[in-house]
Amino acid sequence: MRHILLPSHQPDSRSSLGTRASALAKLSLCALALAACSTPEPVAPPAPSQAPWSLDDVAGRSQAHVTQLAQVIGPRNDDHPQAYTQAQSYIQQALAPHLSKTARSSLALHPVKTSQGAWPNIEVTFEGTDPTLESIVLGAHYDSCYKTPGADDNASGVAALLEIHRWLSTQPQTARTIRLVFFANEEPPHFKRDTMGSLQYARMAHARGDRILAMFSLEMLGYYKTEPGSQKYPSVLKALYPDTGDFVAFVSSWTYGAITAQSARLFGAQSPMHVESYTGPIIPGVDFSDHWSFWQMGYPAIMITDTSFFRTPHYHKPTDTPETLDYPRMAQAIEGVAKMTYALAMRPKDGSSKKTK
Repeated sequence: MRHILLPSHQPDSRSSLGTRASALAKLSLCALALAACSTPEPVAPPAPSQAPWSLDDVAGRSQAHVTQLAQVIGPRNDDHPQAYTQAQSYIQQALAPHLSKTARSSLALHPVKTSQGAWPNIEVTFEGTDPTLESIVLGAHYDSCYKTPGADDNASGVAALLEIHRWLSTQPQTARTIRLVFFANEEPPHFKRDTMGSLQYARMAHARGDRILAMFSLEMLGYYKTEPGSQKYPSVLKALYPDTGDFVAFVSSWTYGAITAQSARLFGAQSPMHVESYTGPIIPGVDFSDHWSFWQMGYPAIMITDTSFFRTPHYHKPTDTPETLDYPRMAQAIEGVAKMTYALAMRPKDGSSKKTK
């Protein structure tokens, strides 16, 4: 794993493009005219299993989550209020069995109002043993862009967060508090506006005095290719990063280079998945997710991604469907994020890369 820190003297030094493979996330507002999908009645989440952590199981459950959100429920946003409510309900149902496993976790809903309704940020808190330490936040938006099914963007991020919650509920209590947040309204027309769910959450966290070590935005984690030439970049990065799209990217502003490098290093120690990281001046896509909201409040925030439109041809299209994703590799990414988070939460002062079982 190589980390590249670019100098901050270029146009916008606040946001540094993240990860070597990460000139990523969401470049432009999606095209409006996309074919509509039906919203059949959702089924129940996959039944909880008593089996130990298994990448095969994680891959299977992740595929079930993505299929439910992107295929059964379909387009989910305030233009599709019934589906949006179904997605919210599905997330809460999937969380419920594991919330009951430990008294130290709790769930809260924070409504995000728009002209067409109110959709909640869904927050799960795992209380740490030391309230004086900074907390860790993991987030993923559960809406999709206009009429798109949104399998990679961002049912994959939601599936990852559900699986991370499931695993954390089986682990000993950490020193730091960990918060998992499913955000409403990341996609246009809410992106970078007051109705953006993560922006409202970041403002709330700042107002209540939350001290945050790092926020990680799980943005598109399911699309991987092993063919040479399958990974694209802006021209300035082509010589610096691999041209095969088989890695996860950690992307942030140059300001947060140290925590980005440390987090990517911990990820690499916990997962067989190849990881690249980048911090430097802003390039299109670097701030295209919920981590942007936390930057506005002065919080360190990092996007973890498959690099979005720099890899997948299905970004913000009707073809962003469940069968296009690579669930075994996605499971490796989920394992890395889960165990990286736990390692950070158990090591208040130490950035070592000891393996988590």
